[in-house]
Order: sequence, then C-alpha cells, then structure tokens
Amino acid sequence: MGEINGIEGEVWICTAGGAKAKLLRVASWSLNQECDELDKTSTDSAGNKGYLPGMKESTIDVKARWETTEGKVVGAPPVLDAGALVDFSLYVDKANYPNLEWSGTGFVKSGPKLAMDYAGGEAFTYEFTIRVDGDLTVPASH
Repeated sequence: MGEINGIEGEVWICTAGGAKAKLLRVASWSLNQECDELDKTSTDSAGNKGYLPGMKESTIDVKARWETTEGKVVGAPPVLDAGALVDFSLYVDKANYPNLEWSGTGFVKSGPKLAMDYAGGEAFTYEFTIRVDGDLTVPASH
C-alpha cells in the first residue's frame, strides 16, 4: 500500500445551491475539526478532572495562486466574500480515490485575503476560511 501524494488534492466549491466547480491552482487546503470538552468532574473523582466530548466544529482553510498565462487570468478566485454561503467538497485525489471526499455546507468566515508572493514566482495568492455549518460528510474509510 502506498501513500497518497498531496499534490492531487482538490477543492470543489460553489455558492450555496449552485453547481460545484474545481478551484484552480490550489496550493494547500486543510480540514480542521475540534470538539468542546464537557467537565464531568465530581466529588467522587479523587482529585482528578474528567471530561466528555461535546459538540464538534469544523473549519476549512484554503490557499491558492492567482496567475496570468498569455494575458489571461488563471485560477482567479471565485467571488467568495466573508459571509457567502457555500457548498464544498474536498478530495485527496479525486481521479484515483473519488470516494475519499469530505463535503458539506458552510459560510466564508474570513477572506478573501489577497497577497503578493515573491517566493511563489511572483504570483498573487488568496486565502479564505470556511466555517462548516452542520454535518460534515466524511468518507467511510478515512
């Protein structure tokens, strides 16, 4: 069994209810999931704190390049202003592992953040964060 190469990762996104399209020139994406901790410590805990898992929350961070080729903009960011409602799918390698998909709905929590990146060949980069709203569909074999 080999490892999955990260260069095949894809982000598919659209405004809520639209048709998802592949986001071009993605440099990185990360899915971050946390859960609250609920204190269950009682007087019977012998001086040790105890915890239960609480509600989960997830965010997605995306960074991509915005370049020009032959005078045409390539990988231009979609119109995703802070507060925009979105549908999304994340893949580690859609061509070879289409069932490894994380998907859901959410809203753009922050972004777009635009920056000039000299280290990246003088390409403009943009970043945004999505706050997942409700259930996050995860692959059964993750």
